[in-house]
Amino acid sequence: MKPMIRQEGDASGREFQRVAKTYDVVVVGAGPAGICAALAAARGGARTALISDRPVLGGSASSEVRVTPSGADAAPWNRFARETGIMEEMSLSLAEKTHRSGIWRWLYYDELYFDMVHAEPNLEFFLNTSVYQVNCHPDGRIASVEALQLRSEKILTFHGTFFVDCSGDGTVGFLAGADYRIGREAKDEYGETHAPATADRGTMGATLLFSSIDRGHPVEYVAPDWALDVSELPTLIDPDKGVARTFYRQPDACSFYGLWWAEYGGDIDSIHDDDQVMWHCRQLIYGLWDYIKNSGKFKDVARQEIDWIAYLPGKRESRRLLGPYIATAHDFLEQRSFADSIGHCGWPIDIHPPHGYRDPEPGCTHDQTPGIIDIPFRILY
Repeated sequence: MKPMIRQEGDASGREFQRVAKTYDVVVVGAGPAGICAALAAARGGARTALISDRPVLGGSASSEVRVTPSGADAAPWNRFARETGIMEEMSLSLAEKTHRSGIWRWLYYDELYFDMVHAEPNLEFFLNTSVYQVNCHPDGRIASVEALQLRSEKILTFHGTFFVDCSGDGTVGFLAGADYRIGREAKDEYGETHAPATADRGTMGATLLFSSIDRGHPVEYVAPDWALDVSELPTLIDPDKGVARTFYRQPDACSFYGLWWAEYGGDIDSIHDDDQVMWHCRQLIYGLWDYIKNSGKFKDVARQEIDWIAYLPGKRESRRLLGPYIATAHDFLEQRSFADSIGHCGWPIDIHPPHGYRDPEPGCTHDQTPGIIDIPFRILY
């Protein structure tokens, strides 16, 4: 055992431990995209680092946020589609875990992500690690990224040959000088149906999901002082205008889950105002639950109690790094085929208004595509 450390009175020389590591491929962001990128690189023989700023893998598709991965086979319009590659491996692994236990649990997503990355000898993953700086070669290529691992008091430098930005906010590309956009292009730029007449900074907002459970006995609910009062919210009390939001209930017709439309932040900065978005979303959920429990407008809610609220909101939109090609709604609605296709999607074009739950427009507008859509390599930076 090492001897006790005792040091008094002198702060000189004290700093976080600095660690340098070198890899062939460095993947920043460990949502489904980052996990798949890291697994593919490692299986191809590349020594790979996967960096997550959260204590679990999966990003929004983890037990922290609980947005179910919905790919080409998820939308009901593509009934005979299946995922392929690594995503299909995940789907089959999840099905096996669910079959063994007889119940579906979000914990299984966390388990399967760890199972898959731990099984790769060429892959090393880092949790609670936030990239904050990018260092480039004179020709503009990325040489390394700096990351802070606060719990272990480490500053890590990841050197690499290739860097993959799966951060969700385009953080690495942004810091490296990549071209990007935030917001909505004007309608006259691409002729898209749902584009505004004038370009703006509006984005889709973020949602803090929650769930409830039937306790088997009446449960009183008293909202905290900081909960939002939603009792007079037009989007809740004017269903005849077609803008009402639906309060989704589980198949047992009692428990609640969601609510996807309870979103906020599309009319402010989804990156730099993240704390404001997160707190407002929490205030909103507690206010909505007060409305559910105490407004008298819902049946069979006396025994319901919230049993889980997400730690973080699921963010829908942020920076878009620009590649040599920009995919538009026309590419998807016309089901254009691309010679450089690297994947497919099947969810409809799904537009949410920037003002979220306060917006007088419907919570979302869907344009269904004619089938599975190609994703061209050229849209990647």
